[in-house]
Amino acid sequence: MKMKKLLLTMAAVVFSGLVATACQPGNPDTSSANISATVFSGVLTTIAGQNGHGTAGIDEQRLYRNIAELSAKKQGLAKTVLTDVINHSGSVIRGGLKIADYRPTKSLTKAQRDALSRVNREIKSIRIIESLTTKTGKRVKNGALHNGDKYVVTVKNTYSQGAFKEAAQHVVVSRLTR
Repeated sequence: MKMKKLLLTMAAVVFSGLVATACQPGNPDTSSANISATVFSGVLTTIAGQNGHGTAGIDEQRLYRNIAELSAKKQGLAKTVLTDVINHSGSVIRGGLKIADYRPTKSLTKAQRDALSRVNREIKSIRIIESLTTKTGKRVKNGALHNGDKYVVTVKNTYSQGAFKEAAQHVVVSRLTR
């Protein structure tokens, strides 16, 4: 009985140590892997064609929407406000949100308008870089992909107050018909 109690006490101490470590800044929530997973969540990667003549691409609309949501969260802007602006704009585009056309902007607080402006600046600072390489690292043109080639999408953020600096997604090309 004493041994069982001792083991339970030790387990509780170890568990509390793990919880305390996980809650420290810089741990999983801010890791580059977690940021990449958030930025690319639900973003469809399309690989199609025949082996030797394949193409690759991504759903940029979804990618920009994820970036806007991540930025809004960092800026303290309610997701409902951002969603309303996106729905009004019709989409999140490379050039930013169409905030000026958003009629209810006058009903937002100054803090919400400022946060929305920072989100917009972050969206405009995004660069998407697509890279296609063979297994050995040699560059490949889109339209000449083979099974086994690598498709890498890197999102670079140059906005100083941005939610992240860089995120990447690596895909190995497969399922191209022969």
